[in-house]
Amino acid sequence: MLTTPEGTPGPVSSFDGIALGSNALYLFWGRPEEPNGILTGFRIFYEKVLGTQLDSRLERNPKIEDPLTTNARLAGLMPQTKYRVTIHATTTKGLGEPYYIELSTKSEDSAEYPDKPSFEWYHRKSPDGKDELRVQWNPTTGSGKKPGSYFYVQYRLKGSERFLNTPKDENQDSLIVPIRGLEEDKTYEIRVVAVDGQFETPSETQEISSSGGPGADSTAHLANFAPWFIGMMCAIALIIVLVVLVCIVKRNRGGKYSVHEKEAAQGREDYEEGGFNEYNKPLGGAGGPHQRGSRQSLNHSLHQAESDTDSMADYGEGDSSKFGEDGSFIGEYGPKKRREE
Repeated sequence: MLTTPEGTPGPVSSFDGIALGSNALYLFWGRPEEPNGILTGFRIFYEKVLGTQLDSRLERNPKIEDPLTTNARLAGLMPQTKYRVTIHATTTKGLGEPYYIELSTKSEDSAEYPDKPSFEWYHRKSPDGKDELRVQWNPTTGSGKKPGSYFYVQYRLKGSERFLNTPKDENQDSLIVPIRGLEEDKTYEIRVVAVDGQFETPSETQEISSSGGPGADSTAHLANFAPWFIGMMCAIALIIVLVVLVCIVKRNRGGKYSVHEKEAAQGREDYEEGGFNEYNKPLGGAGGPHQRGSRQSLNHSLHQAESDTDSMADYGEGDSSKFGEDGSFIGEYGPKKRREE
């Protein structure tokens, strides 16, 4: 097996984005088709487009160190400004090939009610070892969509009237907000609020358990898990079917034909090796009883014990002793016969 040294990756397979209000962009991309090694993350750079010139180049912080990440929020931008945004995949050998796009932020007076947002959540251990709930906002994308500019999370114990809010930060770069300090083994109601200027739109409320599972009435988290689980089960079922088919084919190929089995059930034994069967004695030995289903000629049945000499005596004239077993006259008219005459 030939092993090549690790190199820098090729460009990401796709890269696009949309404006999130007047001061942020939502970016999303596909992993590179030629990683040329083990991906270690992504780095994003941006610069203002000033006519035909580019302003100083800046890097988005923090760096993306998770190679499975495929989206990010770029905040802290100027309103109604065009930017060139460049992304590089990385390995331990450095930056890969660049892929850039140009996007513009909205004006400050373009704020409007965002579309109803969606979100995902999961539990994770914090650096200090405590359990925390992490909520990820999924901005709406596509033509005519209004995702909002940023978001925050509201949560409360089930049965409580008042929601608690995470801090509102217009310049947050992450699409994930951690929630700490939840009571153990309690059910919480949680929702995400998309914000654009002074306009806010909350999402649907989900119930979750602080112990790590969904609440009694929440199925959204399970729905996110279902496609992956169904795909895995289908793959396992397909493998089982293929194994069964291979076993059936091997069994049929190594088995005996039904004719052979039927003859064996009737007591028929296989012929011994050593010649053509039609010149061998019948099964069971000479003079033995005929096997069921075996075929004998009519002449053989009537004259099984007759010899050639007996036949000559019955149908010939004269002394049959003059003839040999092969019915010839050899020796009858040789030198000895002439002397006798």
